[in-house]
Amino acid sequence: MLKINKPCFRRWIGLLLLMATSQLYAQVATSGYTVLSGSSVRFYVNNAIWADVHYTVGNAGQLNVRMNHNADNTNGFVVTGIPPNAVVKYSFTLLPLTGGALDTAERQFNCCSAVAASSKPASSKTVSSKAASSKPKSSTKPASVTPPSSTPSLGNITRLYNSGTPLEPELVVQFADRVETTYSDRGRDRHAREPKEKSPSRGLSEADLMKELEEGAGYDHYLSHYWIDRTVTIVIKDYVAKGGNKVDFDLYTLTPLGPKDLRVWFRGVNTVAEYYDNGYVGQVPGEVNHYRRSLGGGASTNNEKLHRPIARGDRMEVEVSQFLENPNPAGSRKNYYGTTFLYMVGGGIGTQPYGVVPWGGMPTQDVDGGGNLLRCAAGNTT
Repeated sequence: MLKINKPCFRRWIGLLLLMATSQLYAQVATSGYTVLSGSSVRFYVNNAIWADVHYTVGNAGQLNVRMNHNADNTNGFVVTGIPPNAVVKYSFTLLPLTGGALDTAERQFNCCSAVAASSKPASSKTVSSKAASSKPKSSTKPASVTPPSSTPSLGNITRLYNSGTPLEPELVVQFADRVETTYSDRGRDRHAREPKEKSPSRGLSEADLMKELEEGAGYDHYLSHYWIDRTVTIVIKDYVAKGGNKVDFDLYTLTPLGPKDLRVWFRGVNTVAEYYDNGYVGQVPGEVNHYRRSLGGGASTNNEKLHRPIARGDRMEVEVSQFLENPNPAGSRKNYYGTTFLYMVGGGIGTQPYGVVPWGGMPTQDVDGGGNLLRCAAGNTT
């Protein structure tokens, strides 16, 4: 039977326990701060794989910073520019050498009349080792971020927008006798559905390529200076929506118009830009750059496509062209065509499926059994 020298065994066990305790204590994370000057401190966390410091200075908001990590598993971060006698509150989130990540309790001190330090072992509730910080108030900043040198004063700074900020007017407004819809437009190079006549040639210089693109270009092509003085605000006044019998179009331009086209009710039999009603707007007496055309209320301005008065749900495809008086702006041309849009009579108020609605002109053409062209398709404008 093996005999054990009990005194020696007890001394050996005690030595092992002492060594284990010393090694364990050496790996316990400690944290605190050291005052460096009358306006700066260094926060530290030792025996941690990483550490974040969460701190406030006076009444300023909380900052959350990933501390600089060293090869010996020490972590540090220096805060400067602390005002005299400011209350500094701090805590740490860290990952010790053993175990999971944890948060320390929040502590505070008044900065910075004397050099002081705190080196209590880090302790508090354990958090998930996947989380760099359990503080929800602000995201952790990288160590390279330097905190502000002093707490800034907001002074008389006010919010850019608040509950009293005037808003842009509504695009659709309901009145007792009408519904008004407002939108803006700018000139295009050609009519809707009018395609580019041919593809550009290969191997052209940039100048020659642009020249070919400008010759016979279509609806979605814009020449230089195409918008100079050619933006327009259009207000649709729909009286039919409130039981009336007409729809007015009011145009507000930047400069006087020459030809004042306002085409309505797409036809497309002879050309891709043919309308049943090829009328004009007239200048409102006594007003500069304000034009109007009324549709409805009489035989000559009814729904020319269906030969009856305008009714709710009628689809009005409209093209308003911005043709200016001479002389034209420098680098511009005389004739520019407006964006084609589709307006469904009824105003588009509330749950009504009317007003300005999505539109797509179909580029296909209808033919008879022999392949003869009948008309250009009207898309969803019928």
